[in-house]
Amino acid sequence: MRECIVFCALCLMYGVPVLGSDRRHKEPPLDCGFIPWLGHALEFGRDAAAFLSRMKAKHGDIFTVQVAGRFVTVLLDPLSYDHVVWESSDKLDFGKYAKILMERMFDVTLPDHDAIAEKALLRSHLQNQNLPVLARSMFRNLSAILNDNSVAVTTWREDGLFSFSYGVMLRAGYLTLFGSESEKLWAAGRDVRHSLHVYTQFQKFDQLLMKSARGVLSADGVLEESLRLTAAPFITREVLTELPLKLEDGTEYLLRRGDRLCLFPYISPQMDPEIHPEPQVFVWLLILNFEFELVNPAEKIPEFDRSRYGFGVLQPEGDIKFRYKRRSL
Repeated sequence: MRECIVFCALCLMYGVPVLGSDRRHKEPPLDCGFIPWLGHALEFGRDAAAFLSRMKAKHGDIFTVQVAGRFVTVLLDPLSYDHVVWESSDKLDFGKYAKILMERMFDVTLPDHDAIAEKALLRSHLQNQNLPVLARSMFRNLSAILNDNSVAVTTWREDGLFSFSYGVMLRAGYLTLFGSESEKLWAAGRDVRHSLHVYTQFQKFDQLLMKSARGVLSADGVLEESLRLTAAPFITREVLTELPLKLEDGTEYLLRRGDRLCLFPYISPQMDPEIHPEPQVFVWLLILNFEFELVNPAEKIPEFDRSRYGFGVLQPEGDIKFRYKRRSL
């Protein structure tokens, strides 16, 4: 019986042609790998960044790979990302995937969600005259947290580099998004303390969030460098209709209905040596206000937790201990 099952499986894998594997004129180059149906699923899941870097060297900034029966078109030209992100949701859709994530991770459904209205809201708040206001608010909150007594101590304090960056950015981001509870001067300190409580609770939730998701299948320097080094989201869209995609260099490709389109900014621009000469070096800009030193300068930099690829900010498997204190004025 077992032999029959194995024989049938081999016949299905090697005897049946893969539907949809023929590519037409103007479609991105296709790489199916050596294993029928499975394609590059194992390599993609093991280390997405290394795999996509190899595919980029082989095929260029846009290509299609077969992953467990799905055809995934990957775009790695950062100058062309806007053409995808702002495309109409009736052509490139994230809604189906987002609904699954929300139901599995948060047990939340939004039956009246309007994707068009959401994009209009983002446009109104994240560009033009509103963007400088948002940026000033973020910098003001970063300054408040870094100058708070719990951080701006004049005696040496030890922390983890990741833990410190994580805490400062999450707390500043929380205050920027949700604002202050009061306009009174004394309320600022209360807001900073409350953001610390939020951060403590969020840490407990973070690991549960990852498990749920997997069930589906100066201060500006800290912000910029931490985000560049660790933000590795897959920006994913389902292709709902055949769609021409014109890249920034003028080249036009045809996206096939039913395929999945994926952007991976971690490779470019975040880790592109042409943009950042030393992309794996953390550039810290606290030297004007803080003294900073590593506890063990010879300590090896920990690897990223590759299981978090596709879920926003990557986290290291360990942490680098450092000491800091505010410079005496």
